[in-house]
Amino acid sequence: MLSLRQEELLRRLMHAEQELTGEEIARLIGVTSRTVQTDMKALKSILEAHGATLHMKRGAGYTLTVEDEHLLKIDDFSY
Repeated sequence: MLSLRQEELLRRLMHAEQELTGEEIARLIGVTSRTVQTDMKALKSILEAHGATLHMKRGAGYTLTVEDEHLLKIDDFSY
């Protein structure tokens, strides 16, 4: 299950039209970039089990690739 903050990170990634840096995400959700890094590492393994891949590129940011949209539903991760 995802925390509310991780759900927000996932929503931001799903709706992003380009890569988002950790600093951008941190600013958008009101946390530190270190918190974003920690949450992204946790999200990465969870997402891979649900038909998605979180790409982390140093200096560029984060992107989300959804291989199977039927498997990836935020409601499945919620508390």
